Amino acid sequence: MTTLDRMRAGIAAVERGEGPSTFIEACANVADQMVREAVGEGAIGEVVAEWQRASAKFPPFHSGHEGIAVLREEYRELEDEVFWGKDPAKLREEAVQTAAMGLRFITDVCDR
Repeated sequence: MTTLDRMRAGIAAVERGEGPSTFIEACANVADQMVREAVGEGAIGEVVAEWQRASAKFPPFHSGHEGIAVLREEYRELEDEVFWGKDPAKLREEAVQTAAMGLRFITDVCDR
């Protein structure tokens, strides 16, 4: 199914009162699906999904200082899990969050 077909299906679902409630939500769903297909469901996909979640939940970093503080906090949580944690799932979660904040630093600070 092409992107255009997906968009048409999303619009049709909105018109029928099924699925997404707005056209914007339908577009966001298509975009999310395209990202998942492009990066896969593995580690990169997890990082991109976490980056999207954090970007939707929190405003952009206002400065490099704020960005590095958030990245440092995530790194320290990862470091704690490496040295004192026992749960491989938690270790992966912290690694994904750290990588996502690195990506967010690039998009919010470096790319503006």
